[in-house]
Amino acid sequence: MFYKARRRGESEKQVLDRMSQTFNVEYPQAGMVFAIGNQVARRHVWQLLGVIRLDEPRQASLPL
Repeated sequence: MFYKARRRGESEKQVLDRMSQTFNVEYPQAGMVFAIGNQVARRHVWQLLGVIRLDEPRQASLPL
């Protein structure tokens, strides 16, 4: 996300501000999970592979 935005011409501050808004405000409010995994050569070392936005489903109103 950072490098792609920098290649598009955004300043470092703009990118970091947008990333902070996304990962510190929007994703925690909507719901998020971390994807973790390890490598065959280093089975005891776990690493963060990604952050996934996981919007919690809201039940729709039922007509009465």
